[in-house]
Amino acid sequence: HVCVAGIEKVVPTIDDAMAIVQLLPPNATGQLMACYVSLITDPSRTADIELTTTIGAHGPRELHLVLLDNGRSSMIFDPKL
Repeated sequence: HVCVAGIEKVVPTIDDAMAIVQLLPPNATGQLMACYVSLITDPSRTADIELTTTIGAHGPRELHLVLLDNGRSSMIFDPKL
């Protein structure tokens, strides 16, 4: 699985992600809810088979995250913004 995301979309908790999902559409497009949202997490873990932990049993075995900055991090220090 490969995920390409802007750095402002990567957050540490599910609660933070839900805040973005609720706030972004009205401010960006005027919609109440985005028409497409993906929650990407690390490969799953399961111990269903003989109590042996298996990584990636459901879904991708690997996750590769490509972060796009596009000048966003320098905007933090811009007094005009």
